[in-house]
Amino acid sequence: MIQEAIRSSTNLSPLTLELRILAARFRSAIQASPTDREINNLKRTEGIQKAVMDELVAGVRSNDHLRTWDAAMWIKRLGIEIPDAQTRQDLPRLIVECEQALDAKGVAYKPRKRGVVRRRAMQFGGAAAAVTALAGVGKAAKFAYEVMNSRTQAVIKYDANAIFTGPSMADKYKGATQTKPIVEEPIEEPTAEVEPVLEPEESSEIIGNANMAEFFLGDLLNLFKYRRQERILFEPGAKERLIPALVGGDQITFLYLGLDETRERKIEFLGNGRGRSDVIMLVSFNPHTFKTIAISIPRDMYTPRLGANKINAMTAGVVGGDIRELSRTVVEELTGVPIDGIVQTNIDTMQGFNGIRSNQWGSEHPGIYYPGIFDVLAPGGLMINVPKQIIDNQYPVGYGIKRLVIPQGPQRMNGQQLTEYARTRHQEMDFGRSNNQRDVLLALVKVLASDAKDYLLSGDTGKLDLFISFLEREEQNGNIHYNEVNFTEIVRTIRSGLVKLRDDPQGKAILTTIALNSTDEIVTLLNNPQSVFSSFGLSFENGMLTNVGSTTQLRLAASPMGGSPIQYSQPLRRKVKELFGIP
Repeated sequence: MIQEAIRSSTNLSPLTLELRILAARFRSAIQASPTDREINNLKRTEGIQKAVMDELVAGVRSNDHLRTWDAAMWIKRLGIEIPDAQTRQDLPRLIVECEQALDAKGVAYKPRKRGVVRRRAMQFGGAAAAVTALAGVGKAAKFAYEVMNSRTQAVIKYDANAIFTGPSMADKYKGATQTKPIVEEPIEEPTAEVEPVLEPEESSEIIGNANMAEFFLGDLLNLFKYRRQERILFEPGAKERLIPALVGGDQITFLYLGLDETRERKIEFLGNGRGRSDVIMLVSFNPHTFKTIAISIPRDMYTPRLGANKINAMTAGVVGGDIRELSRTVVEELTGVPIDGIVQTNIDTMQGFNGIRSNQWGSEHPGIYYPGIFDVLAPGGLMINVPKQIIDNQYPVGYGIKRLVIPQGPQRMNGQQLTEYARTRHQEMDFGRSNNQRDVLLALVKVLASDAKDYLLSGDTGKLDLFISFLEREEQNGNIHYNEVNFTEIVRTIRSGLVKLRDDPQGKAILTTIALNSTDEIVTLLNNPQSVFSSFGLSFENGMLTNVGSTTQLRLAASPMGGSPIQYSQPLRRKVKELFGIP
């Protein structure tokens, strides 16, 4: 149908060609209707009214029911005023006659239902326009047709058995009876039921207008949605603690836990993932919009499920049970956000470490130096704008301390400096440290997003190869731990998909289109990061926290100390809804 839309395209005006390609896409499951941005752009386009009316007249004169119906739909979508009173009066009848004729011929003319991965429209300001500027409308239309008809064999598919290392939710909770809901009194949560669907939806087969995150992560998002629905069905308490709108939401959410563990304190180092969490951060990413939300939870916070323990004890094993399963439950009760996976690291993962070797007499000496994550992903460092000078006279180093001074202003930091900036807390306490950690995350995201576009255009897997080797090494060394979602396997799948496209002639066109389709999001992220990156940390200053009596433990302000964890968490859950745009 898109081929029909661009037939004889060299004889069409660019505006008429754009309308035809858009209308054809609505019927091909790429998208169901114009986006607001498309509508606004078209309304502002010079000559749009004449182009649409010419299409309508031409369709009627040639008895082309599909062309006439498309033109009539554009008149309605764009709110075009028809100057001729008789034509205005006849338009509804004309639409009905066209639909009857098309139905009788078996012609598909109405928009198809889209898959779970929403497709942004590829406007004539996107990939087609880039080619138009170089090669003219005819070649641009051919390029659009070829790319938009690329099929599923090129779409990045994930192996659920490799990604999910644990059992299915049905097997995991087999025999478990549904527990009494934690919430015993009415609370301010939506009462709408979450309808579980036990079959993950397939992504749309046509990928021409997908950005790079949709293309590489769309199938993964489907798997996570399916997993969340399984949890609602089989996991006791999941339905009560999760915000319904986010269970079926288009976000991918990981809980990052940073343990206070390093080989600098070699006697205490165990490498088994157990220890107190200095960093508790929820990171959520929407592949369609690049919208990223980072929420920091202070390590000294009280939560009812852990009793007298601070929240950072949930990874220390003081409560018993699976520490990462407990961590997910605790953070989900606080926020209501479904956690798709957990990544747990220690200090050595960030700053790097020296492998210690022992000789035959038992004495130790430094071995190979292993660089940290920042030096692997951003070997040139990251630019950080330090809001004010930091002086920490008690920065921990091994079993001792040192005086740390970080000057005010923009500066490029290497892995060691970034780790120090993210760890220091004695000047601003834990709230300042949380802000620093989110600053580092944003700087890293900006670099990776910018690099990713270049790697798509070139098909270069060098950075991914380094990242995969780093993750595998850190797992072996006991520095990185996951829950039942294998993050390393996710990165491997992305790499194998990139290689498959790079080595295929048609795949190169797909990679180019995906990179071009991602330009708007990347430019926005680099130039106006606040519009797509929401950073929030609980603190005294924003009114979210208060002390628990006279102790150093913190709690949510305006929260009851008694009652269930979800009742206690209402102030934070309201803030989370605001961040995610949920009424």
